[in-house]
Formats: sequence, C-alpha cells, structure tokens
Amino acid sequence: MKFCKIILTLGALSYFFSCSGVADLKNQIFPNEKTSYPSSSALIIYVATNGNDLNNGTNANAPLLNIQTAIDRTSVSGTMIRIGAGTYTPGAGLNFLSNGISINGKHNLTLSGGYNPDFTANTGLAILDGSSTLYHVVNAKYLANLTIEGMIIQGGNASVNDGENSFGAGIYLKGVSNSIFSNCVINNNVATNNGIGGGLYAEDSSYNTFSLTISNNFALISGNAGGLYITNGNSNSILGRISENKIQSGLATGCFIQGNSNYINTVISNNISIVSAAGNGIYLSGDYNLLMGYIQNAAMGSQGAFIIGSRNSFSGLIANSGGTRGLSLQGDSNIISGNISNCSFSITPQEVKGAGISAIGNYNTITANVMDCNINNNGNPPKGIGLFISGNNNIVSNNRITRNNISTGGAFHTNSYGGGIYLSGTNNYINSIITGNDSKGYYTNDTLSYMGFGGGIYLDSLCLNNVIAGIISNNTASGFGGGQGGGIYNAGGAVTITALVTNNFPDNIKP
Repeated sequence: MKFCKIILTLGALSYFFSCSGVADLKNQIFPNEKTSYPSSSALIIYVATNGNDLNNGTNANAPLLNIQTAIDRTSVSGTMIRIGAGTYTPGAGLNFLSNGISINGKHNLTLSGGYNPDFTANTGLAILDGSSTLYHVVNAKYLANLTIEGMIIQGGNASVNDGENSFGAGIYLKGVSNSIFSNCVINNNVATNNGIGGGLYAEDSSYNTFSLTISNNFALISGNAGGLYITNGNSNSILGRISENKIQSGLATGCFIQGNSNYINTVISNNISIVSAAGNGIYLSGDYNLLMGYIQNAAMGSQGAFIIGSRNSFSGLIANSGGTRGLSLQGDSNIISGNISNCSFSITPQEVKGAGISAIGNYNTITANVMDCNINNNGNPPKGIGLFISGNNNIVSNNRITRNNISTGGAFHTNSYGGGIYLSGTNNYINSIITGNDSKGYYTNDTLSYMGFGGGIYLDSLCLNNVIAGIISNNTASGFGGGQGGGIYNAGGAVTITALVTNNFPDNIKP
C-alpha cells in the first residue's frame, strides 16, 4: 500500500489532500496502474462462482462460493480476497438478506474482483448483483484501509424509510477511512422513501479515494443525490464519472458532498430530476474543497454546480447546464476559474441572477470565462446574464465575459439589467474583456414596452468605491422601449472607470 500527501497552491490558498494509492484503474483514468498485491506473509482467500464454502478458500484450486464467508474468515492484517469473474447474487455468492456483503471493523482488507479461473490474472470484473432484494449490495462500517476494486455493483434496493436502509443501495459506508474504491462500476441501484445516495452513501468517512463510474442510479420519493452522497467527509478524493443518475427532488441530481478539504476531479453529466425542476449536478458544502473536471447537462431547472462555504476552489468546465445557471457560489474567499459556457435559464418563476455565475459573498476571486449563456422567457427582471456579483472586495479579472444575451419569444417580458455583469457592493474590482453581450428588454402587449440597461455592465445604486478596468466593447442595450448604457449603465453608485469603453450601442456609458 502506498501513501502520499498532496499540497496544491492556487493563488493565496493552499489545499491539503492525502491519498493512499489507486490500484488498477481500468476505467481509463490511470490505465497504467497495476494492482497492489499484499506481501507474501499476508493471507490470500479465493472466491469463485463454482466454489464451495466447505473449502478453506486458501487454495486457488478450491475456492469459496460466498464472499461473506471469505470476509468472516479473515484474521490476518493485509488479507486479500481474490474474487473470480462472474455474477454473484443473493444466495449464490451474496447474503440472502439486507446486505450482500457486510464488512464491520475489518481493517487492512482487500477485495479484488475479476480474476480468471486459475486466479493468475485480473482480467475482468466480478458482478455483485443485489437482484433488487438487498438494501445494500456492500455495507462497510467502522474500519480503515479497505480496498474494493474490479467490480460491478448493481441491483441494490434501499427501500425502507428508516434511515440507513433507505441510503446507499449500491454501497453504504459509515466510519470508513484511508480506503480505496477503484475500477468499479456502480449502476442500477435504487434508494427510495426519502432515499439518499442511490449509488453510494458515505457518512463520517474521510481520507478515502473513490475512483468509480457511478451511473443510472436513483434516489426517489423526496430523495437526494442519485449518484454519490458524502456527509461529514473530509480529505476524500473523488475521481471517475458520475452520470445519468436520477432524483425525484432534492439538492443534488448527481453528487452531494458535505465536508472540508475534499478533491473532486470527475465528469458529472446528464444527471436529471424526473419529476420536479430541482437539484444540482453537484452540491458542495464546506471549506477548502477543490472542484475540477467537467460538468454538463444538469437537470432542467437545476444548476451545474452549487458551492457554499469559504476558501473553496473551482477550476473546470461547466456547459449546457439544464434550466438555470452554470455555477452558484455563496461564501467568502473562494476562487473560481475555468470556463462556464452555454448555460441558460428557461421558463422559471424565480428571479434570474446570473445565467453563467451567481456569486454572493466577499473576497471572492473570479477568473473564469463566461460565454454564450442566455435567459429565455422569464417573468422577472434578469440581473447579470453572464455574471451576477453581490458583495464586497471581490475581484473579477483576467477573463472574458462574452456573447451572453436574452433569447427572444415567449409570453413573459421585462426590463433587463446587465448583459455581461450585474454588480452590487463595495470595493469590488473588475478588469475583464467584456464584449458582445446584450441586455434586451421585451414587451407584454402593445402598450407596455421594456428596456435594456447596461449591455456590458450594470452598476446598481448600492455600488461604492468600485473600480472598472479592462475592455468593454461591442455590447448592446436594447428593447422595444429602447436601451441605455450599451457599455456601462450606472444606476447612481460611486465608481471609478478606467476601462476602454468603445463601440457599444446605443451609447458607451450612461448616464
């Protein structure tokens, strides 16, 4: 087993992560990694679909049948259980009731699946199938240094509304630390009756590495996080892919993480809410977390990412984010970089604040590019189609805010404020290239005409001691009632403008 410490510095912030090595990642993350086998002094136990529990399991030619039998017989620290390729079901490799396998207090244990018949090579995957009769396919509690690799975990059905048995239908973890879950697919598991974490649920679990494909799992009936749910978890690493998971309602469609100093670098895509417009591709709550990777196609009515806390960092790509915005940030001293693009608000009753990014808080730094975001058919005044900022001492710099606009058509029309940026607060600094944005007002009938204000930037009346630098060009403020401040519209706040403001329509700065 190998251990490492990662110290990652972004700007003025340092993030500390620990990991314990990731073995045999065949899911195209680390294809050159090899499985770490135990030392010769550690015990190896063999399990196969043609095994027999009358065997002692320590001979590759006489394997056990049931994985639980192998777990119960482990007594040597560092034991590896080698599981042959094939399908294991309740009564035929897995337990009959509740948990397919239970690992309670067993430290320094490895379950490695997918071996060939003579156990000389790990060539495939072992399929652990709960057949929709088990609350959890895998249940592990109060242990350290567990490794699970080389498996497909499916068919869990956490269907009892009593807490644990409605959480984590695929894998349920509590009090697990310094463990590795890699080269596994967790799919087609269902948590119902206020279900949480259809694919994987982890509570009070820290310093773990999750390198998994988590897909097509469900959290239903007021459920939360169809794919992955981690609560009170610190210094975990989440890698791999979380996709096509579903919720009925809740905070997260794909992934919910609450804790500190976690490292998330994964693809989060096509997770949806099947009934109501709710949820986020990822909901991240805590401090000193680092979110990277690619977030795409969150649910209609949801956001790509919601980050709440302090000193967190996002550096990745968010695109095509369902029915609301790309990223919502609430907290102080966070860093947002990367690219936010092609995000849109569709018909919603809520006030629109930033189709690309909404940032509420102080001392945040935003260097992310925000491009091609739009608002379509909303009955409330949109504020900052690209970027909405409310707070003090924030910095937006070294980025491009471009081609953000309001789509035409529909029944709901209103004034529009800030095609590129809407700014409210004190001592903020903007130094961006803001170009090609459009703040457009609409009309509801022949007697009501609305206007667009601040094609590039809208500064509200609460602005004080803000500085606007950079380049603001080729933006438009328009509407059936006309437009004002094609480049900048100042609603009365105190601001210093040093930017190059040019070629905006109908004017550069207003008033």
